[in-house]
Formats: sequence, C-alpha cells, structure tokens
Amino acid sequence: MSNEKDKEAEVSRYLSLLEMYKEQIESLVNQSQIIQAMIDEYNRTKLTLDKISNVEEKTEVLVSIGGGVFVNANIRDTKKVVYNIGADIMIEKTIEETVKSIDERINLLYENLQKVVETTQKLEDAAAQISEKVQEMVKK
Repeated sequence: MSNEKDKEAEVSRYLSLLEMYKEQIESLVNQSQIIQAMIDEYNRTKLTLDKISNVEEKTEVLVSIGGGVFVNANIRDTKKVVYNIGADIMIEKTIEETVKSIDERINLLYENLQKVVETTQKLEDAAAQISEKVQEMVKK
C-alpha cells in the first residue's frame, strides 16, 4: 500500500513538472513570436529606408501617426534620418549608417531567437522524457 502511495506521489510530482515545463514552453514561444515581430519590423524599416533614398527631396508622402491615421509630409532630406539609439536618445545618421545599425540589431535578435529556440527544444525534450516515465509508471 505504501509503495502504491509513493508511486502516486511520484507520478503527481512528474505531472506538476510537466505542467511547469508546458508553461515555460508557452512563454518561450511567445518570446520567439515577439522577437520575430521585431525582426519583421526592422526589415520593413529597411525597405522603407531604401524607398526613401530613391525619391527626390520634397516628395510628398503619407506618414502613419498610429491608429490608422496618416498625415501628409514632405521629405526634406533623403540622405539622413533621425535614429533612436535607445533610452529615447536620437541621433542623425545617413541612411546607410542606419541600415547598418538596423542589421546589427537584427543579428542580435536572431542570436536571441536561436537561444530561445534551443531552450524551448531542451524543455520539450525533457518534457517528453518525463511523459514517457509517467506512462511507464502508470502501466506497471
């Protein structure tokens, strides 16, 4: 009887561990989606910068100000942009310098994404092993 209770307690511990792994995996999947969205946004920004560099100065464009609202604006300088380097600090850079900085950020994001994917895979592997153990214990 005691052996049966020990077995039930161990199965319960494994099931709790599986639930914890499941929550961690979900969190990591969410993180990877956020990172991928950031990468996508930076890539769209690079495309926009490329288009800006190929238009004439004083070209009229629509600029999104959020919430599906746009304003008319004239591009006065097609060679330089104002770039947020972090902590709301803005600097003026050429489009080429900005694209290079964006590429560096994208590379860092890809590195972080790879780490998240690797951690997710390790947790999934560990969860699969525990699941197999639980199935074997329940069969006995």
